Amino acid sequence: MELALKAAQRASEIRADKDASILDTLARCHYELDHLEEAIKWQQLAVEQGDGNKQIQDTLQNYLDEAEKSKPKVEANEETESSNEKESESEESKG
Repeated sequence: MELALKAAQRASEIRADKDASILDTLARCHYELDHLEEAIKWQQLAVEQGDGNKQIQDTLQNYLDEAEKSKPKVEANEETESSNEKESESEESKG
């Protein structure tokens, strides 16, 4: 997949980031490598260059939906860690 990513990056450079199909491929490579934020960034650019291509728009929405689903898990973990840190600090100040 790394080779595919490099090829898509080079193709996009050659086309000055103006070819929606190449940008879509570049985004997909990032997605497959679990680089969701990068995938969204490139897919948004693909939508801008895509002249209303529904498939490219739908792919962006799928990436955004996936990012939204994974977001609460991260926030919940951060809240738990923060709460645990406060409890530890409180116990340390008592003892």
